[in-house]
Amino acid sequence: MLDKILHKTLNLPYRLFLRTIQKSEKPRATVILLHGLASTNQLWNNLRVEIPVDADILAVDLLGHGNSPKPSWEGAQTLKSQARALRRALRTSGHLSRPIFLVGHSLGSLVSAEFAKLYPSSVDFVVMVSPPIYLQNSKSEYAWSRESFLKENYQYLVENQDFASKIAEIATEKVIRGASQIKTDQDLHLLAETLDLSILQQDTFQTLENTTTKTQIIYGLFDPLVISKNIKKLEELNTNISTTAIPTAHDVSDITANVIVRSINENLTRSKND
Repeated sequence: MLDKILHKTLNLPYRLFLRTIQKSEKPRATVILLHGLASTNQLWNNLRVEIPVDADILAVDLLGHGNSPKPSWEGAQTLKSQARALRRALRTSGHLSRPIFLVGHSLGSLVSAEFAKLYPSSVDFVVMVSPPIYLQNSKSEYAWSRESFLKENYQYLVENQDFASKIAEIATEKVIRGASQIKTDQDLHLLAETLDLSILQQDTFQTLENTTTKTQIIYGLFDPLVISKNIKKLEELNTNISTTAIPTAHDVSDITANVIVRSINENLTRSKND
């Protein structure tokens, strides 16, 4: 009851759990890592490629995941709520050295874009990895499209949580790196609500169409959850967006890690020369 009063009625943002992965004596940047749906900050543990040693690195647990709050009321798992909770966590974490990079994987990439929309002065670069960017109206002129197929299946999972529970069990045990523990019906409900409010009901395409934050989108050529034509269209529409296609699927592979680090290094060099 108190949780609902504070965060729904009074609109107080939650505060996400932050883990410090690397702390530098004289940092020249801050890198903030955001995981995807049903994962945690542990996603980033197994990366073999290191971000520059003179950068502070923080990893986040999103709302409903890991050690972050798990809201008990309906409607809390939106991209806006995630972004506001991230801002509160960062504001209470102490001084962050500029430039600030937000690196988000899958759901985390959508949160990164939302954060840049709400707080453009609080981030310098966004790196979106495997972003599931779907149009609000993805009805195809054809009878079938992969985007509509994905959204229909997501909707089925939201509405059929017994089946979703079986899928989540397989995914968290076999597929998702650094997976979040799904121990209760409430844990599963939070994931289903996140899938509904943050992915199915997203407006990320419109957000990115108008973003003023330098944004790089990294996506796998073999990623079944990414609609590449949406990403390519965004690059055409907004000069602040650049895209990189790599020979991977949806996960954060060693190849993906290399590209992330290269993007950070290139933008650090560029910002130093500006």
